[in-house]
Amino acid sequence: IQWKAVRNHATTLDAAVYGSTLGTNLAGENSASFIHQQRVSANLFRVLGVRLHLGREFTRGEDVPNGPALAVISYRLWQRAFRSDPHVLGRSVTLNGIPHSVVGVAAAHFRAVPVSEFGSMQQPDVYTPIRPSTDGEGSGDNYGVIARLKSSVSLRQANEQLKSLTREILARK
Repeated sequence: IQWKAVRNHATTLDAAVYGSTLGTNLAGENSASFIHQQRVSANLFRVLGVRLHLGREFTRGEDVPNGPALAVISYRLWQRAFRSDPHVLGRSVTLNGIPHSVVGVAAAHFRAVPVSEFGSMQQPDVYTPIRPSTDGEGSGDNYGVIARLKSSVSLRQANEQLKSLTREILARK
């Protein structure tokens, strides 16, 4: 619930959500391997100020429950599994038996938000939409939020807005 309030109502911030890094099975064209996957929200790369090497990140319209199965692959995975093929966009990667369309390749220098709770400290090989939900394990409280101040907004203004949102959230519980 907190991440939803920040995402939808914190006008002083540009925010994104991320989940734990977990192991997953990757089935390739001629091989299978165990890799690390992190679920991230739309615009995470933009919020972090990182441009992708190829393609694009997920849009908010795609990052919804039951949204499309998409993937941004790491630069390392792009080199290893796709031999640095510049035409990788639109191709499919199968994660735990589900085909995902590759929409982007992360920059070579990009390192993910380190997450150890419920997961691994390994750098992700693939990023998939978080498809945020308040149903299931954690009831939507098991996501991390990362934010950047919007231009011409002070830290004080953002803190005041976050305090107000926190009061509203606590009043609803």
